[in-house]
Amino acid sequence: MNRQPSKMSLQSMATERSTWRSLSLRRTEMAGVDEPPFGDGRVQLVSLLNAAIAAAVYILHYESFRITAGVMDHWCSRPEEFGNLSVTQWKELAIPIDENGVYSRCTVREPPFGVANNHVVPCASWEFDLDKYGNNIVSEWALVCDRAWLIVLARLAYAASCIVSTPLVSRLADRAGRKLVVFGTIPVVLITGVASSLPNNFQFFVIVRAVVSAATSCTVPPLLAILWEVSPPRKAPLYCVISILVTLVVSDSAVAAAEALKTGWATLQLFLMVPTFLLVALYFTLEDSPSWLVATGHAVEAERVSVHLARSNGVTMTRCRELFALQYKTQQRDEEEAVEQTNACGPRLRGRTVLILYMWTVFAYVHDSYVTNDGIPVSGPVKLIAAVSSLTVCLLFTRWVVQYGPKRTVVANGLLFSASLAATTATSANDQMVRNVLTVVTRVSSYSLLLNFSMLTLQLYPVTARCVAMAIAIVSSRVGDTLAQTSTTLIGPTWHTGNGLVIAAVTMALFVIAGEYLPDENKTSALAVSLSRRRSSAGEELRRAFRDTLKPLQMKRPKPSDKRPRKN
Repeated sequence: MNRQPSKMSLQSMATERSTWRSLSLRRTEMAGVDEPPFGDGRVQLVSLLNAAIAAAVYILHYESFRITAGVMDHWCSRPEEFGNLSVTQWKELAIPIDENGVYSRCTVREPPFGVANNHVVPCASWEFDLDKYGNNIVSEWALVCDRAWLIVLARLAYAASCIVSTPLVSRLADRAGRKLVVFGTIPVVLITGVASSLPNNFQFFVIVRAVVSAATSCTVPPLLAILWEVSPPRKAPLYCVISILVTLVVSDSAVAAAEALKTGWATLQLFLMVPTFLLVALYFTLEDSPSWLVATGHAVEAERVSVHLARSNGVTMTRCRELFALQYKTQQRDEEEAVEQTNACGPRLRGRTVLILYMWTVFAYVHDSYVTNDGIPVSGPVKLIAAVSSLTVCLLFTRWVVQYGPKRTVVANGLLFSASLAATTATSANDQMVRNVLTVVTRVSSYSLLLNFSMLTLQLYPVTARCVAMAIAIVSSRVGDTLAQTSTTLIGPTWHTGNGLVIAAVTMALFVIAGEYLPDENKTSALAVSLSRRRSSAGEELRRAFRDTLKPLQMKRPKPSDKRPRKN
């Protein structure tokens, strides 16, 4: 005998179907929020190259100052009547020897001959050994001895222009648009870059190089922010790591080639303009990220850009619009809380900004002292082993970052970096094998820390403050670099192998402690990469779906007249 389903059964089945439909919709929405509406492919590759070009240009012009202002061996010049003497003969005849047994660079005996009647006087002019750097600004304008302070002045002016301009321009990029700022700074980079090879006096050179510093540093934060925002969450760490690694390889190779050429500072500046002119390609490839456009209220433009990028990645327009609608819906949910965190120095973000400032300054000081400038003397083969190991470890750590987040990676690398520095202080200089191993560990942990700390800085701030976050990193790094170079100039290179090494180990230990006080991630960034969103379990989503869709069943009690007599 066939029975018709009761009203209660039909209602239960309808409720169950509604529950699973809601759960399916939530899962689709979760996937849509994590996946860029324009997909993954050519767009991310172009963004990676754009960021790598801008960062490489920034580092190239910064590192070129080591060659442009490198101090070579010099001595008081020979008078015309002694022009037939060789350099060795002139030094033996006229140049005094100091207490260390080295020929003086700043004094000469007058007259050169006759020990009884001569006396030591300061040099009026100098000769330079051009084999190491070629003709640079030091030999061109005699920036030695009592004029050596002008090199420090030029370095401080170069750093100050970056420190002042980068936060201001990055704030403008977060408010007015990344594309607008980048397009405006590229002509400044090109014009001043070429002009830096033309100055005929030191003052003009310092001014032009300061403008180059400001312009090159201002292009980096917008392009790194765009790369982070257009990348899928699961691949964003990999793309950022590859971009920074390409930057380091290209810039180091170009600087090494420039050092080998020894063509002089004017030709060097023109040589550096070859990769700099690649910035022109950004006029044809750069778009504002849809995430930033949505967060700033330009939803129509964000949809247009998403559709344009989807064509490049081979994503259909229908699929792109569906995912964009889901992401825009998610953006609306968090909009009020996200707006409160647009200012990196505001009440909500001030604490992490102070920690980031300290951590980047300390790390840049130690990295520049002991990795970039070889504060610990190391041989060529050890450098090569450290470079290959750093490349491998940095790529492997991208999986760690996806699994555990960049904060744990930063803390772990910082702890290893500090421990290796501390172990180096306790190792005898005669135990070369142990020191070489510690040097490799120091360099690997330092480069890995550089990459992962960059990602953590991007992640800790909402989309409308991300350029300022990278500006904070660049400014703090420039302060740390300048401190490292100034300490070498004022105290001497032996500082880094003595008390300076102990101070570096202690400050990096404080770096680790500061890292523990950073939040794990930014909770309210609009359409940003959120690791916590991916960590939520399916069971939690199921509970939410049932909670939102299930309704209490209203069972109708049978009337007394409807009761059937029980059959015996």
